[in-house]
Amino acid sequence: MNPINMLKAAHVSNFWRLFESILPSLSLVIMSIISLVFLAPLSPLIPDFTYILLFYWGIHMPGAVPLSILFILGLFQDSLGGFYLGTHPLINIATWLLLLNERRYLYSQNFYQFWAMFAVLVFIQGFLKIVVAYFSQNASYDFTILFLQVIITIATAPLVFLSCNAISRKFK
Repeated sequence: MNPINMLKAAHVSNFWRLFESILPSLSLVIMSIISLVFLAPLSPLIPDFTYILLFYWGIHMPGAVPLSILFILGLFQDSLGGFYLGTHPLINIATWLLLLNERRYLYSQNFYQFWAMFAVLVFIQGFLKIVVAYFSQNASYDFTILFLQVIITIATAPLVFLSCNAISRKFK
Protein backbone atom coordinates (compact mmCIF):
# COMPACT_ATOMS: atom_id res chain seq x y z
CA MET A 1 0.00 0.00 0.00
CA ASN A 2 1.42 3.38 -0.92
CA PRO A 3 1.83 6.14 1.70
CA ILE A 4 -0.98 8.32 0.30
CA ASN A 5 -3.55 5.52 0.63
CA MET A 6 -2.28 4.77 4.14
CA LEU A 7 -2.72 8.44 5.06
CA LYS A 8 -6.27 8.47 3.65
CA ALA A 9 -7.10 5.28 5.57
CA ALA A 10 -5.75 6.84 8.78
CA HIS A 11 -7.91 9.96 8.29
CA VAL A 12 -11.03 7.87 7.64
CA SER A 13 -10.26 5.73 10.68
CA ASN A 14 -9.77 8.84 12.86
CA PHE A 15 -13.04 10.30 11.58
CA TRP A 16 -15.02 7.18 12.51
CA ARG A 17 -13.34 7.03 15.93
CA LEU A 18 -14.28 10.66 16.52
CA PHE A 19 -17.83 10.07 15.30
CA GLU A 20 -18.16 7.01 17.54
CA SER A 21 -17.02 9.02 20.53
CA ILE A 22 -19.53 11.84 19.98
CA LEU A 23 -22.42 9.63 18.79
CA PRO A 24 -23.97 9.12 22.26
CA SER A 25 -23.93 12.83 23.15
CA LEU A 26 -25.10 13.81 19.69
CA SER A 27 -27.98 11.32 19.75
CA LEU A 28 -29.06 12.54 23.20
CA VAL A 29 -29.11 16.17 22.07
CA ILE A 30 -30.89 15.49 18.78
CA MET A 31 -33.57 13.24 20.28
CA SER A 32 -34.16 15.69 23.14
CA ILE A 33 -34.70 18.53 20.71
CA ILE A 34 -36.98 16.45 18.49
CA SER A 35 -39.08 15.10 21.34
CA LEU A 36 -39.31 18.29 23.40
CA VAL A 37 -39.59 20.93 20.69
CA PHE A 38 -41.37 19.20 17.82
CA LEU A 39 -43.31 16.26 19.29
CA ALA A 40 -44.34 17.52 22.74
CA PRO A 41 -46.61 20.29 21.42
CA LEU A 42 -48.45 17.70 19.32
CA SER A 43 -49.12 15.27 22.15
CA PRO A 44 -48.04 14.98 25.77
CA LEU A 45 -47.97 11.20 25.37
CA ILE A 46 -44.59 10.81 23.74
CA PRO A 47 -41.83 8.55 25.02
CA ASP A 48 -38.94 10.06 26.92
CA PHE A 49 -36.28 9.43 24.27
CA THR A 50 -33.69 11.27 26.33
CA TYR A 51 -34.06 8.82 29.19
CA ILE A 52 -34.04 5.79 26.87
CA LEU A 53 -30.80 6.93 25.23
CA LEU A 54 -29.33 7.92 28.58
CA PHE A 55 -29.91 4.40 29.84
CA TYR A 56 -28.54 2.70 26.71
CA TRP A 57 -25.40 4.80 26.36
CA GLY A 58 -24.80 4.69 30.12
CA ILE A 59 -24.41 0.93 29.85
CA HIS A 60 -22.72 0.57 26.46
CA MET A 61 -20.52 3.70 26.18
CA PRO A 62 -20.41 5.42 29.57
CA GLY A 63 -17.35 7.56 28.90
CA ALA A 64 -18.84 9.16 25.80
CA VAL A 65 -21.43 11.39 27.50
CA PRO A 66 -20.08 14.08 29.84
CA LEU A 67 -22.06 15.14 32.89
CA SER A 68 -22.28 18.69 31.52
CA ILE A 69 -24.38 17.43 28.58
CA LEU A 70 -26.72 15.65 31.01
CA PHE A 71 -27.03 18.80 33.10
CA ILE A 72 -27.77 21.06 30.11
CA LEU A 73 -30.29 18.58 28.67
CA GLY A 74 -31.96 18.39 32.07
CA LEU A 75 -32.29 22.17 32.24
CA PHE A 76 -33.71 22.13 28.72
CA GLN A 77 -36.25 19.48 29.76
CA ASP A 78 -37.23 21.48 32.85
CA SER A 79 -37.67 24.73 30.97
CA LEU A 80 -39.87 23.17 28.30
CA GLY A 81 -41.70 20.76 30.61
CA GLY A 82 -42.71 23.22 33.30
CA PHE A 83 -40.73 21.65 36.14
CA TYR A 84 -38.56 23.47 38.64
CA LEU A 85 -35.11 24.09 37.22
CA GLY A 86 -32.81 21.37 38.47
CA THR A 87 -35.32 18.50 38.64
CA HIS A 88 -34.28 16.75 35.44
CA PRO A 89 -30.55 17.47 35.80
CA LEU A 90 -30.70 15.84 39.23
CA ILE A 91 -32.60 12.83 37.87
CA ASN A 92 -30.32 12.51 34.82
CA ILE A 93 -27.08 12.71 36.78
CA ALA A 94 -28.33 10.40 39.56
CA THR A 95 -29.41 7.87 36.94
CA TRP A 96 -26.06 8.18 35.16
CA LEU A 97 -24.11 7.60 38.36
CA LEU A 98 -26.31 4.61 39.21
CA LEU A 99 -25.74 3.17 35.74
CA LEU A 100 -21.98 3.63 36.05
CA ASN A 101 -22.11 1.75 39.34
CA GLU A 102 -24.25 -1.11 37.97
CA ARG A 103 -22.78 -1.21 34.46
CA ARG A 104 -20.82 -4.44 34.91
CA TYR A 105 -23.96 -6.26 36.00
CA LEU A 106 -26.27 -4.83 33.34
CA TYR A 107 -23.85 -5.16 30.43
CA SER A 108 -23.76 -8.96 30.69
CA GLN A 109 -27.53 -9.46 31.08
CA ASN A 110 -29.83 -10.66 28.35
CA PHE A 111 -32.21 -8.27 26.65
CA TYR A 112 -35.25 -8.97 28.85
CA GLN A 113 -33.35 -8.38 32.09
CA PHE A 114 -31.88 -5.21 30.58
CA TRP A 115 -35.36 -4.03 29.64
CA ALA A 116 -36.77 -4.94 33.06
CA MET A 117 -34.09 -2.88 34.80
CA PHE A 118 -34.89 -0.01 32.47
CA ALA A 119 -38.58 -0.31 33.37
CA VAL A 120 -37.77 -0.17 37.09
CA LEU A 121 -35.63 2.95 36.62
CA VAL A 122 -38.31 4.65 34.50
CA PHE A 123 -40.89 4.03 37.23
CA ILE A 124 -38.47 5.48 39.79
CA GLN A 125 -37.93 8.49 37.55
CA GLY A 126 -41.70 8.95 37.22
CA PHE A 127 -42.10 8.66 40.99
CA LEU A 128 -39.46 11.35 41.52
CA LYS A 129 -41.29 13.64 39.10
CA ILE A 130 -44.54 13.06 41.02
CA VAL A 131 -42.84 13.85 44.32
CA VAL A 132 -41.39 17.09 42.95
CA ALA A 133 -44.74 18.08 41.44
CA TYR A 134 -46.50 17.28 44.74
CA PHE A 135 -44.12 19.32 46.86
CA SER A 136 -44.24 22.20 44.43
CA GLN A 137 -48.03 22.14 44.74
CA ASN A 138 -48.36 22.05 40.99
CA ALA A 139 -52.08 21.26 40.88
CA SER A 140 -52.21 21.71 37.12
CA TYR A 141 -49.92 18.73 36.43
CA ASP A 142 -51.85 15.66 35.27
CA PHE A 143 -50.39 12.54 36.86
CA THR A 144 -52.33 10.26 34.50
CA ILE A 145 -50.39 11.69 31.57
CA LEU A 146 -47.12 11.12 33.44
CA PHE A 147 -48.08 7.50 34.13
CA LEU A 148 -49.04 6.93 30.49
CA GLN A 149 -45.78 8.53 29.37
CA VAL A 150 -43.86 6.10 31.60
CA ILE A 151 -45.73 3.13 30.03
CA ILE A 152 -45.14 4.46 26.49
CA THR A 153 -41.44 5.02 27.26
CA ILE A 154 -41.07 1.44 28.50
CA ALA A 155 -42.91 0.09 25.44
CA THR A 156 -40.83 2.16 22.99
CA ALA A 157 -37.47 1.37 24.58
CA PRO A 158 -36.81 -1.96 22.80
CA LEU A 159 -37.02 -0.28 19.38
CA VAL A 160 -34.55 2.40 20.44
CA PHE A 161 -32.25 -0.16 22.11
CA LEU A 162 -32.19 -2.31 18.97
CA SER A 163 -31.57 0.74 16.75
CA CYS A 164 -28.70 1.91 18.95
CA ASN A 165 -27.31 -1.62 19.01
CA ALA A 166 -27.32 -1.77 15.21
CA ILE A 167 -25.69 1.65 14.93
CA SER A 168 -23.00 0.91 17.51
CA ARG A 169 -22.16 -2.40 15.77
CA LYS A 170 -21.44 -0.49 12.56
CA PHE A 171 -18.59 1.32 14.30
CA LYS A 172 -16.95 -1.68 15.96
